[in-house]
Amino acid sequence: MKILISFLGTGPLTKNSGSSQREYRSANYSIEGELIGASSFVASVLMDHFDYDGLYLIGTTKSMWEEAYRYFAERNQIKFKEDVYWELADLIEEASHITNPESLDLSQVREVLGQNSNAVCIPFGLNRQEQIQIFNQLG
Repeated sequence: MKILISFLGTGPLTKNSGSSQREYRSANYSIEGELIGASSFVASVLMDHFDYDGLYLIGTTKSMWEEAYRYFAERNQIKFKEDVYWELADLIEEASHITNPESLDLSQVREVLGQNSNAVCIPFGLNRQEQIQIFNQLG
C-alpha cells in the first residue's frame, strides 16, 4: 500500500462581502518537464500521478482544513456540507499557536479524504515538548 504524506499550509485569506475564506491558487505541476496536472492541491496531483492508495494530511490548528474539506469533498464526489466548512473556518480563524490541536474535530475532513487516508492536527512545534508530541503523534 502506498500512502502520500503531505502538509497543509495556511494559505492566503480572501475577503468577500462580509465573509472570509482561504483558497490555494491553482497551479500546473510537472515532473521532469512533463505536465502531470493542474490543481490547487499538489497532493491531489501527486496522488493521481503516482497512484497512491491514500493520503496522510498533516497540519496545525491554523492550517486550511476547511479548504481541504471543500476540495476533497468535490474531488471524491462526496456531499459538501456548507455548515461543516464554515464551522471549521470559524474554529481555525479563532485558533492560535496555543490552541490544543485535539480540540479541532477533523472527522469530516477524514471522511472526504477517502479510504486509507487520515487528517492529523499537530502542535506548532515551538518548543521541545511540542516537537516530541509531534513525533509521538506521527510515530
